[in-house]
Amino acid sequence: MQLERCTKLRVPLSLQGRQADGAGVAALLSDPQLVLRQLLSGEQLEQQGAGVFLYTPRPLELPGIRLAPLVHFRAEWKAPLLAISLVNYQLPGLASLERKVKYHFRAELQQTDGDLLVRAEATLELASGEGGLGLPQPLLAFLGNRALGLIFGRLERRCRRNLPALTAPTNFF
Repeated sequence: MQLERCTKLRVPLSLQGRQADGAGVAALLSDPQLVLRQLLSGEQLEQQGAGVFLYTPRPLELPGIRLAPLVHFRAEWKAPLLAISLVNYQLPGLASLERKVKYHFRAELQQTDGDLLVRAEATLELASGEGGLGLPQPLLAFLGNRALGLIFGRLERRCRRNLPALTAPTNFF
């Protein structure tokens, strides 16, 4: 079973109450690590090479199970947009689940007339039937759509709350 979700949103950008200029926003977008730190928990983000980042989200504790994923992203600035894509992910201790659940993600951030246009798309492939997750198709669809909804809800909140901070002035003491 394959489920898809897409979003497109505009994030207003301003600097000291005025619309941010194109050169300033382009300079910020050209630093993928800075942008990823705003979208993810920065202390859990580590650059591993040119444009490749390892993100280790806070472990998820479930009854009898602890999920501590490792996620690799590629982020590339090709003016006028920053492209972010999921390279791979690992679920240590749950290799059998990794084979049954495939997740693909891609996002693009582009400056447009004082706003930042964010486009994101994700695909979730869930193995069903024999050798699958062992759940009925309607339940798989419900859980998959719920998971995508949570992911995109968090992405949209972080875009609206954290990306305008990219253009916030730095305070010097």
